[in-house]
Amino acid sequence: MTTILLLGAKSKLKPLESVPAELSRIKQLFGNATSANCTVDYEPYLTRAILGDLLRKHTDQANIIHFAGHSGAEQLQTDDELVYARHIAGILQTWDRKPDLLFLNGCNSAGQVESFLAAGIPCVIATHNYIDDREASQFAYEFYANLLAKPDKVTLANAFTRAGALVVMGQPRQARSLDISTLDKSTTQEWDWGLFSRDPNVPKHWTLTPPPPKPSDFMRKAKLERAQARWQLLFDRLTAIETQYALETRAEEKLRIEHILEQNRADLAKVEQEVDSLSQ
Repeated sequence: MTTILLLGAKSKLKPLESVPAELSRIKQLFGNATSANCTVDYEPYLTRAILGDLLRKHTDQANIIHFAGHSGAEQLQTDDELVYARHIAGILQTWDRKPDLLFLNGCNSAGQVESFLAAGIPCVIATHNYIDDREASQFAYEFYANLLAKPDKVTLANAFTRAGALVVMGQPRQARSLDISTLDKSTTQEWDWGLFSRDPNVPKHWTLTPPPPKPSDFMRKAKLERAQARWQLLFDRLTAIETQYALETRAEEKLRIEHILEQNRADLAKVEQEVDSLSQ
C-alpha cells in the first residue's frame, strides 16, 4: 500500500485560488487509479496544528508528501503561519521509514532541499524561482498522471521529464534537473522546477508500484526454502545421531554409528553448498 499525503494552503492573506483544485484533481487521479494500490490523505486548508497532527498520524507510513502553497527558501506558509523546513526535516529524520518523495510545489523552495536530503529523504522536487499558480497546478497534475499511467514502469525521473515537457512545451527552457549540484547553477534556460537526489540513480529507477518479481526469482526462492528445510532435517538428524553415539558403550555399535555419522555429515555439507548457491 502506497500512502500519499496531499497538503495545501490556499492562504488567507494572499490566496492561491488553484491550490484546493490542484489537490482535489490529484486526489481524484489516485482514486481512479485501479492499477495502483494507493491511499490518500487530503488537507487543502493546512494549518500548523493540522500539519503536526498529520505528521504524527502518518509517521513511518507516508510514501509521498506533496505540499502546494506559498513558500520560500527556508519556510512553508500554512493557512495561519509560517513553518520552517528545517523543523519539518527534523521530524522526518526521526522516522524509521522515510518518505520516498517530497514535492514542494511553491515558490523558491529549492533552498529547503538540502535540509530534507540530509534528513534522509531520497528525492525532493522543488523550485528555483517564483512560479505561476496555474502552471504549478498543471505540472503537479501532469507529474502524477504520468506516474500513474504505468505505476510499475514509469519512473520518478520519467514522470518528471514528461510533465515538464508538457508544461513548457512552448518555451525555450529545459525541464530536467536530477543532481543536487545544479541547485546553485540556475540560468534563464533552466526550468523553474528541479528533481533533486544525492544519488541520481534513485529517481531513474523508483516506481510508484514495485514491479513484480520475475518468475526466476519465484523459482529461486522456492528452491531455497526447500533446501533450507532439508538442511534443518539433516541437521536435527545429525544432532540426534551424535547424541546416540556419545551414549553408546558397545564398540561394534559405535563403529556402525560412525559410518552413519560420516554419511549424514556429507549429506549436510552438500545441502549447505546448495543453500549458499541459492542465497547469492
